[in-house]
Amino acid sequence: MFGKWLSTPDGSRRVAKGQHEAQVRAVAEAIDAVDILDLSDCDLITNSWLTGAERTYSPNTIVSYLLSFGHFTDYLLTKTCVNYFQISKTELEDLRYFKEQLPRWRKSYAKDRQRRHWSNMAEFVANPLEAADVERYERSDACKEAVALLSNLMEARSLQVTRKIAKGKPSKEDPKVSV
Repeated sequence: MFGKWLSTPDGSRRVAKGQHEAQVRAVAEAIDAVDILDLSDCDLITNSWLTGAERTYSPNTIVSYLLSFGHFTDYLLTKTCVNYFQISKTELEDLRYFKEQLPRWRKSYAKDRQRRHWSNMAEFVANPLEAADVERYERSDACKEAVALLSNLMEARSLQVTRKIAKGKPSKEDPKVSV
């Protein structure tokens, strides 16, 4: 039901609905959630999932999970869910409190996210991509499969996939990508 709700205007017609569903489901499994409202229990989330997630995931990934929880909480606060799950007034207050906590939790990762960003940038500057790396990637099976998939998708929509070569212009003979 959550995924379906994400597709509606109330759920902002989220494109990444599968990601949000998967992230909420993963946390539900990690905390051994018994009741749907366990997923809005601040203590349970922080003690059972968040502390372990900080050792496993990057700060950006944790923030992504917390954003998914924001969407899930919005879903639980809808009139339909309140009626369907018979959420009491006390539980509604707890849900609203949890919703208020999520932005604070996300904001608490700002410095870690910034530190990771600059660390990644420093690594990129220290180890810049070279032409040989790009050529090796272009010859890889993963690249060929991605190009083939995109080509098939584009052909299905009657469009052409063209490719610009970094060292020159596309081939005049066949602008389509061949794999």
